[in-house]
Amino acid sequence: MHPLFLAEEDYRLALLDVESVFITMALQQAGIRATVYEAHARGAAGIGVFLTLASNGIDALATIGADGPALAAGFPTPGILLRSTTGKYLGAARTGLPLPDGTTSHTLKRADLHRALNDEAAARGIVVHHGRRLVDVEQTGDGVRALFDDGSDATGEVLIGADGIHSVVRRRIDPDAPAPTYVGLVNLGGYARGVEVDAEPGSYTMIFGKHAFFGYALAPGGEVWWFANVPRGDEPARGEVEAITAEQWQHELGKLYAEDAGPAVQLVQASNPADIMPASPTHSLPYLPVPGYRRRRRARQMPARPAP
Repeated sequence: MHPLFLAEEDYRLALLDVESVFITMALQQAGIRATVYEAHARGAAGIGVFLTLASNGIDALATIGADGPALAAGFPTPGILLRSTTGKYLGAARTGLPLPDGTTSHTLKRADLHRALNDEAAARGIVVHHGRRLVDVEQTGDGVRALFDDGSDATGEVLIGADGIHSVVRRRIDPDAPAPTYVGLVNLGGYARGVEVDAEPGSYTMIFGKHAFFGYALAPGGEVWWFANVPRGDEPARGEVEAITAEQWQHELGKLYAEDAGPAVQLVQASNPADIMPASPTHSLPYLPVPGYRRRRRARQMPARPAP
């Protein structure tokens, strides 16, 4: 069997190419050769901010011997502290259950996770083709053919679209599948230095601000990683919020969090504009109708999580 994986997503915090590489390594361990076709050009610099790799995700990586590089790229973040707009303590929660060896959830930059797993895949001889954006899918007599925007194509016995909430593969499998729904939030984040925060290294603090939600984590080296959830009622046009500059966001977020206790304004203003990643709107997909997916024998799309 020769599966084809497609990683097509544009949205900044999606993990799609990471998922493709992970599953391809798992298939290789089972004796199945697969090839990854990724829409992005080689490298992940400037794509996405950071994410928390939960303990069950770390456990999954460990089953294929790929947890080491991912853990080395991040730091443990076992808990979350919740505060109100006035700074009042609201409670605490764990980011996940620890593994039997004590390993907890880790936070790392998305680009670092991409690099770690792609380097591991390359060391295992897995082929990843970059710059291949899917435009169509054709069923063949004994498999499936993927057509890309550069005029190239690829054939295989199975096509798996790890291309997320705005999946091209899903639309080709079932044109009547539900479209993603905008949930009224725009997300962005960045990194700040030189700001003292009331937090333990490796701990998240999340603030229910008067006008918007804000969160941050203190990295071991003293850098503070932050994110902002900005309410917006109307759905932005594709690419609209991505085009807003970091300096514009610093101005807007400064006003948005001005009435909140906590370091939100200081962190945003202290961030180098180059360290503030482009924003993206958040969408969700409430359900996937199973009947539509039975009509296509050799093309499958992985379930999509809500993603910005």
